[in-house]
Amino acid sequence: MDKPRRDEAARKAASRRRLQADSREASEALDRHPDDGWVLADPMPMGEGTRRALRAMIRAVCPPEPAPQLPDLEDRIEVSVRRMLPYMPPLMGRGFAVAVHLLDWAPVWRLAAPRRMRSLPPERVLDVLNGMSHSRLLPLRQLSMVVRAAVLSAYFDQREVHDAMGFVPQPFMRERVRLRRRLAEGEIPGEGDLIGPYSSEVAP
Repeated sequence: MDKPRRDEAARKAASRRRLQADSREASEALDRHPDDGWVLADPMPMGEGTRRALRAMIRAVCPPEPAPQLPDLEDRIEVSVRRMLPYMPPLMGRGFAVAVHLLDWAPVWRLAAPRRMRSLPPERVLDVLNGMSHSRLLPLRQLSMVVRAAVLSAYFDQREVHDAMGFVPQPFMRERVRLRRRLAEGEIPGEGDLIGPYSSEVAP
């Protein structure tokens, strides 16, 4: 084995030993393991015009009462959406910005209103988006879906929304962290460790 491969093998072995050492005491923390190599991305840069258009769609798409109304809704959802984009292929991030601009002008080119979305009240913006969602043309439906999906995924990931829905993912996440540590120690997974299509409760 040449030196670069030996160095890489030694690095992986050292990383595994550190993980095994950390595994000896199961922590309730949900922090990422330092050897994951994961870094929280900075929000993708966006011009002021793109941000204004995106925020108009955030106001329109996020559910009204009785759904939780976040006091800093536009700021939080905008940052969350822009933080998602760097994890996507570069063309998808740029394509999202293009989609926002196309939607911003949609009221004009669909002859629904003489102004862009950023200048319309939320209910009119939602009318335009809903009209595109039911279009017979697949590209128009997809264009509406792209931004709507990004905004709603960020909204439903907020703590206040989790609380209102009774969604408590932390126990499951902690259980999977403990499972990861057990596997790192060489344990064979049991029937109760399997999830999704591999679970005996789901597979039938």
